[in-house]
Amino acid sequence: MAKLIITLDGVTLNELPLEQPKVTLGRAASNDIHLDDGTVSGKHAVFHVLGKEVFVEDLDSTNGTLVNGQRVRRRQLRHGDVLRIGQHELRFVEDTAQSLESTVIISSAQREALKSPKEMVGKLKILNGPKAGELLDLNKPYNTVGKPGVQVAVVAKRTQGFFLVPMAMGNSQGAPTLNDQPVGASSMALKSGDVLEVAGVRLEFQQQAC
Repeated sequence: MAKLIITLDGVTLNELPLEQPKVTLGRAASNDIHLDDGTVSGKHAVFHVLGKEVFVEDLDSTNGTLVNGQRVRRRQLRHGDVLRIGQHELRFVEDTAQSLESTVIISSAQREALKSPKEMVGKLKILNGPKAGELLDLNKPYNTVGKPGVQVAVVAKRTQGFFLVPMAMGNSQGAPTLNDQPVGASSMALKSGDVLEVAGVRLEFQQQAC
């Protein structure tokens, strides 16, 4: 059975199985999935469950429905797809695919390669203000920087590396910037030397293997 894993600011809020032929999502309490989020429309999207296939359909929402960073009108979902609706992320998971992933057979060469994985270490160096020069360790799956209620961004630590996940709050300062370019709604891979600015603080991303 397919399900949605809903997260906000890196915190898992709920896991919801898609058991009905039609599952509605939005800010209105009458929805099957209710998101208390001012950037989500009252009737935002609907999930259509057709046998083993699941489709998401945007209901002309104000801020749109994104799947893997792309705004969609209607889209069939695949295992591992990440939807962004307002400030929430929803990961689409198929139990059968998850089971196959956990029982995959690897070759001896792959097994040797997995014995000594290199741990990637990430840090943010503060470049301005009274704390200039300080280093912030990025040792959590989701690391939040900025000022809640003003402007917030999240640096996610994944197996592929570190990614910037914008979580803009309020409009007083607009979107965070990466290398002086405004950040959009989709996650962006970070590389050493990138400069993030959020809530007036400039931070340099540093990464190395240990």
